[in-house]
Amino acid sequence: PQLRGGRAIVEFVLNKPDNAPFDVEGVNYPEARMVMVIDGFTAPVTGGNFVDLVQKGFYTNMPIQRSDGFVVQTGDPEGPADGYVGTPSKSIGKGKHGERLIPSEIFVKGDKGPFYETTIEDEG
Repeated sequence: PQLRGGRAIVEFVLNKPDNAPFDVEGVNYPEARMVMVIDGFTAPVTGGNFVDLVQKGFYTNMPIQRSDGFVVQTGDPEGPADGYVGTPSKSIGKGKHGERLIPSEIFVKGDKGPFYETTIEDEG
């Protein structure tokens, strides 16, 4: 899946499993809402994959694996697979447990488009 020529807005509503409030600067909230703008101009494959998984409900009721003040990380479901299990395609590979594998996608300001499966160092 690709998010071509535009952006998508995704809203997450987070709840703690014990219904404890979120303390944000001394104010308690029963849930946390996060709104993200997904950029299909600079990351069409990565953005499209993320929006596709949101639409499929992959992240619904999934626990947060890491939240340390620097990053909030989720996407590791129960079981042996490390991510979403789906049908591979031309641009999406298949991991050892059937996981969807997305290529590295980097778009450097000034370039005409993103490059894949390489690093900034390798590209010069």
